[in-house]
Amino acid sequence: MSVETKAPRELCCSKLKLFLVSLSFVYFAKAFGGSYMKSSITQIERGFDIPSSLIGVIDGSFEMG
Repeated sequence: MSVETKAPRELCCSKLKLFLVSLSFVYFAKAFGGSYMKSSITQIERGFDIPSSLIGVIDGSFEMG
């Protein structure tokens, strides 16, 4: 009786690669979304003449959320 050990190992390796690709995509999306939000907040601050201290509170509360 021969026992195949390569099939489960390849499956595990492919799952790990898929996980790493997914995690990389999520981190990239988070960084892109954060930078877009920062630029939007700057435009809102200028457009509505909101003080920087209030913008800092808004940005900080977004990071906590």
